[in-house]
Amino acid sequence: MVLVYSDRVPSLKETVLGVEGSDYSFAGQMKKGNVELSRAAVTGVAMVTRHIKKGVMYMDFLHPAQPANALEGRIVDWISGNYNFKMGVAKVKKIGESPYKRSFRSMSFAPRDIV
Repeated sequence: MVLVYSDRVPSLKETVLGVEGSDYSFAGQMKKGNVELSRAAVTGVAMVTRHIKKGVMYMDFLHPAQPANALEGRIVDWISGNYNFKMGVAKVKKIGESPYKRSFRSMSFAPRDIV
């Protein structure tokens, strides 16, 4: 089991504010003090696989009800008005052994590289 957490989950305090082109960028919004950084954490089962590069993590964010969405920034794209989901920064901490580590009866996305 792992704890995935972040102290840097960005969200806008107000709607996008700006006059110049650079005002609309994330850095411009940070400079104006319009971005708030909050904390979030989720727990899950870690699956180590050769298909994901070292230092990179993949989580399922496909449905709005997914707990992992708490780690995603809530920043609106100033052109489309859509949120820039699907990217985030987090740290991972092992909090225990998964109940699925030694059991092949459930939670299997075969092949399992590490037993």
